[in-house]
Amino acid sequence: MKICIAHFRVGLTDGVSLQIDERATILKQLGHEVSLIADNNSPGADLAIPFFDYKNNLRIKEIQKAAFGTNQRESSDLKKKVTVIVRDIEAEIEEFWRYRQFTLLFVHNIFSLPVCLPATIAVYNFLLKHPEIKTVGIHHDFYWDPPRINKYLTKNEYIKKVLKKYFPPKLDNINHTVLSTWEQKKLKNLQDIEAEVITDTFDFSRNPWKPDESNKDFLKDANITDGQLVFLIASRVRPRKGIEIGIDFTAWVNRLLKPKGNRRAVLVLPNDYFEDEKGYIKLLKEKAEGLKVEIRWLQDLVGSEEQKEKGMKKYSLWDCYAYADTILYPSLWEGFGNQFLEAVFAKKPIITLEYPVFKTDVKPKGFEVINISDKVALDSNGLAKVSQESLKKATVMLLKLLDNKREYKRFVNKNFRIGKSKFHTKVQLKKYLIVESERFIKSNGILRIISPLLLSGKLIASGIMIQSAYGLAESIIAEVPAEGLTNYELFTLTVKHLPDENKIRYVTLELVKEFLTSPKSKNPLFIFLGGLSGKSTLANLVVQQLGIEQPIAFDNEKYHIAKPGESKPFLWKATYESAHGYVKTVEAMYPHLLWMMGRNLFDYKRYKKWCYFWEGIYLSSQILRRIHENYPNIYYLSVFNLPKFSDIKRQYLLRWQNELGLEQLKKRKNIIDQYLKNVKAIRSNITKGMEPIASFVIESSVLEERLTIFYAILYQRLKDIADKEISGWVEKVTKRPELIKSYKKFLTE
Repeated sequence: MKICIAHFRVGLTDGVSLQIDERATILKQLGHEVSLIADNNSPGADLAIPFFDYKNNLRIKEIQKAAFGTNQRESSDLKKKVTVIVRDIEAEIEEFWRYRQFTLLFVHNIFSLPVCLPATIAVYNFLLKHPEIKTVGIHHDFYWDPPRINKYLTKNEYIKKVLKKYFPPKLDNINHTVLSTWEQKKLKNLQDIEAEVITDTFDFSRNPWKPDESNKDFLKDANITDGQLVFLIASRVRPRKGIEIGIDFTAWVNRLLKPKGNRRAVLVLPNDYFEDEKGYIKLLKEKAEGLKVEIRWLQDLVGSEEQKEKGMKKYSLWDCYAYADTILYPSLWEGFGNQFLEAVFAKKPIITLEYPVFKTDVKPKGFEVINISDKVALDSNGLAKVSQESLKKATVMLLKLLDNKREYKRFVNKNFRIGKSKFHTKVQLKKYLIVESERFIKSNGILRIISPLLLSGKLIASGIMIQSAYGLAESIIAEVPAEGLTNYELFTLTVKHLPDENKIRYVTLELVKEFLTSPKSKNPLFIFLGGLSGKSTLANLVVQQLGIEQPIAFDNEKYHIAKPGESKPFLWKATYESAHGYVKTVEAMYPHLLWMMGRNLFDYKRYKKWCYFWEGIYLSSQILRRIHENYPNIYYLSVFNLPKFSDIKRQYLLRWQNELGLEQLKKRKNIIDQYLKNVKAIRSNITKGMEPIASFVIESSVLEERLTIFYAILYQRLKDIADKEISGWVEKVTKRPELIKSYKKFLTE
């Protein structure tokens, strides 16, 4: 599927940019084509629109000042200026769409923050002309939030109408989401718009942030000595982020540390600030100087991961977390809490203020934090302040925690477990990107348990190219009437949309699946996927696309090294001892595999699943032959994922280098070399004695090629079963899909 994500900026270190990175990554992993629309200063933007840079573009600044500034202009003059730019932006998006042809659009904050009025109106106009483009408005922040409400007051009647119509708009092809229940209720009350709550998330499965070769000079470059405590505020520098409270807290820590020696805390601020916040920055610097708090302003050193990779910045924001002792999160207001989740992932203590959304949507999950206060006032300079008693109490709690390693570990690990279970991208965001967009599509079409993602899996298995499958699935579902279809009708509709060469494969797959789950079938189909390097990824896609229930993997942790402190990376017990050790382990596992076979066959008598899918390195050709000898009447398909050894070696080395770093890889060279030597021998062992008909080898290291080859092999096996068990039916149903009803009746006779 072709998907576009639009925001004012991308590829940077603000919370929205980071969330967009997460969404784009997940979508690409699912095989979708993703493009980005943002301003001309955004790394990685596919369409760079200068007008989106609302902080620096002079024409946009003039419009915003006229709309919300102290000298607001007459409606007619302002409307003309807005309309001219709207046409330019709309034309750029239209031309980009003609080139990219995206069918799903994610819009971040453009419909909720009136920071660039022409951009919002232009995107709205574009969607009005293209009702076929399904859109999800993702509203991280609103102009009526407490920190912003005074900023967007206006007397201009034209602007009042714009705010009412476009922020956010009501269009049939826009689905709205917000980050919290607080915002959900507010949106319903103010605009009578229903929205779904989809919180910020974080990828808790990514590699942990830690000191490594790429960031080893971070403390030196940041002018931080080994004896200093590093307090990190990772958010952008804005008044609503409460940076001044972080300064107060750091001052209290230094005050209580002073009697204990020379150790002091330093406050690290790596994120950016805009030109119009220089007055606020000046007040922060004066406050820090008065309280003798050292601040490290690292905007020139630190950027996003992409900026670091491109050499634009020396360090990423994640490097700051790696060296931080504590994360300060003194925000007065947040739409949710992106940096909070980052701190949870980093396994650092968190010092926070209890802002409204924290109370309603974050705190109830059970996180442990050191809370300074939920009562904030303003001083004579307009800076936020809390009571000295609250600051002192929080300081004492932190210092006790830092001195108690056992309690520290319990504290951060508990938060990590909660974060991973409640806010993990792979669980929450991935589900949203699939299910919610499909549910929206379903509301325009089929009302049964079907979706473009599920249908596209069957189409790929039928030989449709991966890049085309999702779009074809959408086209099929678009023809389904609002009242829905029966399974027979959906089958007939799908067959009619397929080219002839794919039609027969689709019919074969569906008819054999029906046969294997019918009373006529006495034996199930077993699909075995063995081999090395990439078989699990291939297996996951096959299981998802074919809707296979309860697949079994024989590479699980009980067959891996489990010794604490084991230095050998990613080594199975059998493989690092010797190549012969692999054969011994396979032999030892044979009784277990035979027992599992018996369980699956017993299960088949009761539940009639269409296939049983086994995957693992221990599924050698020798073992599979012995299973075949014990159960000769079962239908088998044995496939071995075995890229050339040079490709296997390259993949392993890249994986270890990413996990361990180049330095550690060099130190373990002897272990690695021995391991790879054994893997080469194992690869040879797996291919010995292959059955010429029942077993197949896939040597490609390209995932798309492997998937295509696998489904071609599967089709041939299913065709053999069809020719033997349901002779003539595939040909008849391919010519006349409506005969599927007669076929179902035949299976029950």
